Amino acid sequence: IGGVMANVCCESTARSAFQKDYEVFFLVDGTAAYNERFHMASLLNLGFGFAELALAEDICKSIFELHEKE
Repeated sequence: IGGVMANVCCESTARSAFQKDYEVFFLVDGTAAYNERFHMASLLNLGFGFAELALAEDICKSIFELHEKE
């Protein structure tokens, strides 16, 4: 999950996906909030059990590796 308003829209989307049994990846460097404090609060909350925190570069590498195996 990536986008703006990490502490509102992105966090709500992540929690909803988690409740629907999706494996959730939340982009640390692909989300933002009104300020750094709000952003960090969302990362701490979601990383505790709702989502896997990830960097965009790592997600892209994983996708390319999966594609190469096909």
